[in-house]
Amino acid sequence: MIRHGTIQQFQQGVHLVSASRNKLEQLAVQQTFRGIELGSSDHTRIVHNRVSANFDGIHLVGSDLNRISYNRVFGNTASAIVLITGSDGNKVDHNVTRDNASWGITSDFSASNVYDHNRVFRNHIAGIEPFHGTNIKITHNTIRGNRIGIELFTTTGSVIRANQIRTSVLDGIHSFVGSTGNLFVGNTSNRNGDDGIDVVDSGNTIKRNSAHRNHDLGIFAVAGNTDGHGNKAHHNGNAAQCVGVTCH
Repeated sequence: MIRHGTIQQFQQGVHLVSASRNKLEQLAVQQTFRGIELGSSDHTRIVHNRVSANFDGIHLVGSDLNRISYNRVFGNTASAIVLITGSDGNKVDHNVTRDNASWGITSDFSASNVYDHNRVFRNHIAGIEPFHGTNIKITHNTIRGNRIGIELFTTTGSVIRANQIRTSVLDGIHSFVGSTGNLFVGNTSNRNGDDGIDVVDSGNTIKRNSAHRNHDLGIFAVAGNTDGHGNKAHHNGNAAQCVGVTCH
């Protein structure tokens, strides 16, 4: 266990390699390259830390079955929380990630991670964005004032459920070509600068979402997606309100 104290102005703040079943708690980590990094480490809890003014805040490489919870990760010059290269089965929940220059929460070539009940504000690329992921669960997050709220890049077989998104510069939710087999259900995406929800590849299911007062459409979905019904859209800038699904 590593707990209590301030770590600053090192190349790495805390770096665990091939270390399992640890706990990093109540640390202040700042002005490093990577504030907290796990490499090939599993079953570690990273909880109640303050991680700021680093390059990346919390960074996992090839690390599975960890929990990242109740941290405040802000003002980093790249991203707040990063999971890459086979970092699978992790849970990222109840964190605040705000005012980071790139992403609030992001992953690449990782699977079966859960991003739940985070507060993700004013990140300059996207609030939450998995790259090349599968079986990702993005649920019950509050996402506000990011460039894009939630973005999927070649992400498949995932669930985006019950998120509250608003005041993104562009789309509230945006799903790129190559992202298929996903379920968008029960999200609220309001007052965004482009569409509330924008799904640009087929094979997804879109149901029971609400998208109001967005600058363009409430919901846009290309042909070949499944309209799961129950979507709602009102007072959006485009009079059509929704394209590709029926909205009430």
